Amino acid sequence: MPKQMLIYEVVLDEIKRRIADGELRPGQRLPSNQQFSKELHVGISSVREALRVLASAGVVRIAQGSGVFVSPQPPPPDELRKRFTTTEVASLGHLMEARRIIEPELAALAAQRASLDQVKRIQDYAERMNRNFRAGRDWMEADLGFHAAIYEAANNPVLEGMLQRVNDLLVDSRRQTMRDHQVSERACRFHLLIASAIDERKPMLARVLMQEHMDDAVAVFRRLYTPPTSEEKEAAEQGERSLQTEIHVI
Repeated sequence: MPKQMLIYEVVLDEIKRRIADGELRPGQRLPSNQQFSKELHVGISSVREALRVLASAGVVRIAQGSGVFVSPQPPPPDELRKRFTTTEVASLGHLMEARRIIEPELAALAAQRASLDQVKRIQDYAERMNRNFRAGRDWMEADLGFHAAIYEAANNPVLEGMLQRVNDLLVDSRRQTMRDHQVSERACRFHLLIASAIDERKPMLARVLMQEHMDDAVAVFRRLYTPPTSEEKEAAEQGERSLQTEIHVI
């Protein structure tokens, strides 16, 4: 069964189509966000998100105060007509890799440093995400809130600031992996376990669980958009096995 497109992807694909078909030429200014919103019947936020992804992939250039322009040398038409360009996949893959490196340490720091209020926020987001997923409701906001609450609870302004500055692309990377029901279910379970480890002040356990969560997300992303390798398969299988075993002490 084909996967349902996310709203911002409708905008992204339409802009790429216009560039590939020559309707928008290198260096040409794009229509305003409001015009795209009206033409494609989507919200302004979806237009902005699509433009951010295209800018990160080098398809367009965002000039503050001047507008958005097609890059002087955009990808060739055949590349633009793909579901995701090679550059887009590479950019998101690099971001997923960065999350895999940073977030386990933030989870460990949160287990050590979080205030009681911060712990409660982390738990609340994990539980809300799980409830919304089980009820078939959108859970993206709770997912984002969970990770943002951990960034804050780590009480390291430098690391928190680094991740906040790339938050738009972090949103995009999460959207790519939320399509699969089993992947989403595993994410909910990981969040509950991570929240519990932070509440119990177990930094090593929080680090290991977040590492497995990130390994699983990276493996899923690569499986969706790049040929799988034995390493990715093993990471996904290990993540599933770990959730089947009750962890008492690390």
